[in-house]
Amino acid sequence: MNQQLEQYRRQQQQLAELNQELTHINENFRQNEQKMNQIEQQQLTPILTVLNSRSATYTQLGRVLAEVDRQAQLSALRTYLSSMNQEIMTYQSRQTTMQQLTASIKIVNGMQTKMGEAIDKRLQGPSSHVAGKNCKLTT
Repeated sequence: MNQQLEQYRRQQQQLAELNQELTHINENFRQNEQKMNQIEQQQLTPILTVLNSRSATYTQLGRVLAEVDRQAQLSALRTYLSSMNQEIMTYQSRQTTMQQLTASIKIVNGMQTKMGEAIDKRLQGPSSHVAGKNCKLTT
């Protein structure tokens, strides 16, 4: 009988400890839930408002924001932002290539102009250059 009584007391003690732990876990959960709601109201909602206002222009963004489930929305937003970053990098790469090509074209055009002038000068020869200066037009 004493053994059963002792076992009952230990179980009561364990139950009390577990109840205390449960109370602590519930309190932490409640605090985390409040923090999550606060973050959502103060940070996430304003961002989503701005994104929603821009979604009329960007249809792909509109589809992402149409997700009802927050986790699905965040996942879709990550994918969208990743693809937009890739598009930006592609654009910047093409812009750099265009700038390099423009610089190369300027160099080629400059060389072409100089070569044309040199060819014209060579074709005219020294005598035509002197004759051109001594030649007077009369009317």
